[in-house]
Amino acid sequence: MAVAVQAVRRSELQPGESILISGGGMIGQCIAQVARAEGCASVTISESMSSRRDFAGSLGFNTTTPERVSELPKFDKAFDAVGIDATAAATISAIKKGGTVCFVGLGLPSISVPLFEIVVAERNIIGSFAYTDEAFERARDLILDNKLTVQELIGQGTDFEGVATAFSDLASSKRTDLKVLMSTGEHEQN
Repeated sequence: MAVAVQAVRRSELQPGESILISGGGMIGQCIAQVARAEGCASVTISESMSSRRDFAGSLGFNTTTPERVSELPKFDKAFDAVGIDATAAATISAIKKGGTVCFVGLGLPSISVPLFEIVVAERNIIGSFAYTDEAFERARDLILDNKLTVQELIGQGTDFEGVATAFSDLASSKRTDLKVLMSTGEHEQN
């Protein structure tokens, strides 16, 4: 959640704005919640996995598939929580002239962006990485004030030996959790 708070702050999101989030994984879902808690009027999550769209929909967010983003009205701001060529291009093109895209996802270390879409429409491109102490404290406060849904974000737990399989299953879509929680077994002894 602190990563999401940092991204929302970096975007200079204003109450009443509409946003698009490309990527409905953990970071995208957290950005959606923080944006709503900070007064965002409309949040749409673009995600290819139906289970992630369903989860976002259950929390009251608008959802779409990546292929349909271009059919939607332009957004004030957008967040790319994936970080690949296709999501970068779609996210940049989905915002209004003068709008801002905040890149949070690091799917690839280097991507191509549609320069014409940035320059001619005078769109702002920023990055956000990790979080500050202030962002962490804001995330804590939002959780304590019950403005964020956190428990539902954590998927089925696994022990240390199952971590590699859990990540492989996430990558291949065999597993649809948003977050894998590793258990050391310590809590079971206490």
